[in-house]
Amino acid sequence: MIMTFIPEKQYAEIVQLIPIACVDVAILRCGKLLMIQRETSETWGGLWWITGGRIHKGETWHDAAKRKAQEEAGLDVEIVRKVQSYESPETEGKHFITTLFVAVVVGDATVTLDKTSSDYKWMTEMDGNWHPLLKQMLCDAEVFGV
Repeated sequence: MIMTFIPEKQYAEIVQLIPIACVDVAILRCGKLLMIQRETSETWGGLWWITGGRIHKGETWHDAAKRKAQEEAGLDVEIVRKVQSYESPETEGKHFITTLFVAVVVGDATVTLDKTSSDYKWMTEMDGNWHPLLKQMLCDAEVFGV
């Protein structure tokens, strides 16, 4: 599939006007959830989050989820299930509609972060300081057996 990218300035204008379709991916390995700390220049900057981002035109949800896991964490994953969709209409002036997937690592579990994240950790329980939307998503996904 050939990807066409919108110039950065034009994309910045578009995201101020229309909702953006995204995926988020709860990546599990040996009962642990991968959390990444977003760079301050990124959406959810400075927060601990899960991998995810915009769906490209012509890309399926599943393909987008696998691509984001590979791009942001360097991991190949298998999608286990789709949880549900969520919206965040007031995130830094943007309106995101995201669909959450649960995935498991396939093969090598060496995490290699891209420029959108500064750190990572594998978690076995939820942190009370996480963003309320993220906590809701992970509760719905029952990744910690909740």
